[in-house]
Amino acid sequence: MWPSDNKTLKEIENLSRPQNRWLNSKEASQYLGVTVNALRIMVHRNLVKSHKLGNRLRFRVCELDDLLQEKI
Repeated sequence: MWPSDNKTLKEIENLSRPQNRWLNSKEASQYLGVTVNALRIMVHRNLVKSHKLGNRLRFRVCELDDLLQEKI
């Protein structure tokens, strides 16, 4: 089940989630602290790993965490 679109970043971060949890573009952009458009650009430039499910992009929390660790 996906969190509703009106959840805040803090609520998304506080959800108990296993490392293989999937986020949609809006949730992933909030998680990374960028806009949805910036996230799509990063995906196009192969800076962020994404997975297509149908015509929608999904992101794994563990892969976003890896990206954040690389930036530190």
